[in-house]
Amino acid sequence: MLKKLLRHNESYLFILILLISIIITISNPNFLTFENILGFLKSYSMIGIMAVGTLFVLILGGTPDISFTAIAQVAEYAIAVITLAIGGNIFFAILMACIMGMIMGIINGLIIHKFRVSTIIVTIATFNIYYGLMYGLQAFFSIGSLWYVVNGAINAAIIFMFSLYLVAFIQS
Repeated sequence: MLKKLLRHNESYLFILILLISIIITISNPNFLTFENILGFLKSYSMIGIMAVGTLFVLILGGTPDISFTAIAQVAEYAIAVITLAIGGNIFFAILMACIMGMIMGIINGLIIHKFRVSTIIVTIATFNIYYGLMYGLQAFFSIGSLWYVVNGAINAAIIFMFSLYLVAFIQS
């Protein structure tokens, strides 16, 4: 079993991360605490969820959409601004974020199809356009007072991220 694990480069990466964590914990005992690990998982759960989606695209032989992070963040920001301005519930916000993401994805697809441009070129361009629009809108609509309040120690995003990891592991 151990020999099978050591045949993969990921095992060496995991060992390296573990060693670095041990060294940092020795120099700063507050590093490897439950609260710090939980904070890290909460901060990066959305990136982990998006990484699993990209993994499936790569496994299936497709070209990854470079703009998907910009689409997700622009939709998240816009829906947060709209929800704070007019109110609403979580189901409305999720539905509107999905619709907004679909519209931006359709724009990518139409540009790729209509102008016969490489997928990666279009998604890099729209990545920058979408982020630019978001940064431009931030001057007018601030959500600095928006805080995500989660009851309980482990929120749903962390559970969802690890569930996706499990599915990806089983499928690979």
